[in-house]
Amino acid sequence: MNSDAEFDVPEHVPAHLVKHFNFRINPAMEIDPWAEFATLNDAPDIFYSPEQEGYWAVTNATIIEEILAKTDIFSSAYNSIPRMQDDMRLIPPNLDPPEHTPYRKIITQKIFRTEIIDSLEKDARATLRERIAKIVDKGECDFKKEIAGPFPIAVFLKLMGMPDEHLAEFADTIEVFFRGEKIEEVTAARQTVFGFAQRWLDSDPDAEGAHMLRELRAAKIDGRPISGEELTIMVLTLFFAGLDTVTAQMSFMAHFLATHPEYQRRLLDNPADIANAVEEMLRRFGIANLCRYVTRDVEFQGVQMKKGDLVMVSSAMAGVDE
Repeated sequence: MNSDAEFDVPEHVPAHLVKHFNFRINPAMEIDPWAEFATLNDAPDIFYSPEQEGYWAVTNATIIEEILAKTDIFSSAYNSIPRMQDDMRLIPPNLDPPEHTPYRKIITQKIFRTEIIDSLEKDARATLRERIAKIVDKGECDFKKEIAGPFPIAVFLKLMGMPDEHLAEFADTIEVFFRGEKIEEVTAARQTVFGFAQRWLDSDPDAEGAHMLRELRAAKIDGRPISGEELTIMVLTLFFAGLDTVTAQMSFMAHFLATHPEYQRRLLDNPADIANAVEEMLRRFGIANLCRYVTRDVEFQGVQMKKGDLVMVSSAMAGVDE
């Protein structure tokens, strides 16, 4: 393990709270990230990792909930650890109350209102059945490649009215954006995806069934129409949230069921348990490592934090907190 002398540890961080942890570049995370997160049950509730330019990590699920609720101290202004240059503020995830509230209402009350969700479920089931029909006679498949990868993409493209062939134009860029190890690579990939979305929206698409896009275009913020830049960023936000994350979550769930036939049998014999099983697997295989920005010097849970410190609040870590 690297010594602290090789890293910058701020003066306000006591030595007993310094622990090296790199959730981006770590071979153990690629094998079983939750097992690696679970090893932190023995770490302090809040510790400082000097890796990735330095950040606080929180291991206690209750404290994670508290941080997410205290937006006046822990801002959503920044996306990632380490901090990107020219960091794009996603809407609404990187806005704090009250600024984020009208944007959040667009998503919860317009884009995902009941009738759209009902239509989405119908389309999603039909799409998934088509995928399954192609592989069922083989008796096996590469689940990520043949189901979990293309399925959420197909649903999202339908909601946005985007032709399938467009995604192939920047598929490699998306992979770099989600899994790039160098911050320069991730930043460049983000800019490329933004440019693609901007050009596509400027082409004035109006495909049948594009419920999500139509609702975004008709949306208003405090009585004014949503701007072109806001529209592009919100499309990207939904894109980032709805593709790779869904693929990963589905793959982890399928892997668990494939390696635990007793649970697979239980759900086959008791379909009523499926809804609860989904909720529990979402908790157990949490995948979001969120970033919060400390807005002022503060003592929180007995830890001195300075304005500008970054804090990782991880659903994966919270899900394995004993």
